[in-house]
Amino acid sequence: MNILGLDACKLGWCGIGSINNRLFWGCFSGLEEVVNQYPMINRILIDIPIGLSSKNFKRTVDAKARTLLGHRKSSIFSPPCREACYAENYKEALALNKKIEGKGISVQAYNISSKIKETDLWINQKSSNIQIFEAHPELCFKTLNNNKDLDFSKHSKEGIDQRKNIIFGHDEALKSVFENLMSDFKRNQVKRDDILDAMALYLINKNSEELKIISDDNSIDETGKKVGIVCG
Repeated sequence: MNILGLDACKLGWCGIGSINNRLFWGCFSGLEEVVNQYPMINRILIDIPIGLSSKNFKRTVDAKARTLLGHRKSSIFSPPCREACYAENYKEALALNKKIEGKGISVQAYNISSKIKETDLWINQKSSNIQIFEAHPELCFKTLNNNKDLDFSKHSKEGIDQRKNIIFGHDEALKSVFENLMSDFKRNQVKRDDILDAMALYLINKNSEELKIISDDNSIDETGKKVGIVCG
């Protein structure tokens, strides 16, 4: 299977994958650019919400996913509803989310709404040959770390070092990939944690013939998209 792990970054998307068991990596401006460059990809794990709350559907899987993380559970936040993701600005998104979800949205959640919207639209017209699944890096790191929560935030030096040790312990070849991405792109394009998150998703995708997916009864959104978070 030809696979890819994708994490959002300032430039667009950071991706690490393999085609016919050969590694490839890069940063891409959009999802369409990724599949145009690598049309042989079969399965993508992406760190972005898929399947959204809306007027007639409530996404509840995030609350279930938080129960699987200890002190790192705050890294999983509920995404804006679909109507908020398609809003023109934060003020409009906030009002729409309050109306539909009964609560506001954080600036952090709103800031990824353009990536959520891009993914939501792309899934509607992507090739049927490509499977795409939502995955969460902290859950994936926990799986890669013998099912133990990580000790430090990914925004700290200790957290970066711990994540690097986990990743390179699973696949030493990813050390040179990390170094290449760090040298080829600036930090205002892709950060260290973006690269490591994409690598965690890649490793789960690579190691799991059958993915472990967190889901609940609210598993199909109003547009027919499956709602579930890959954790292993």
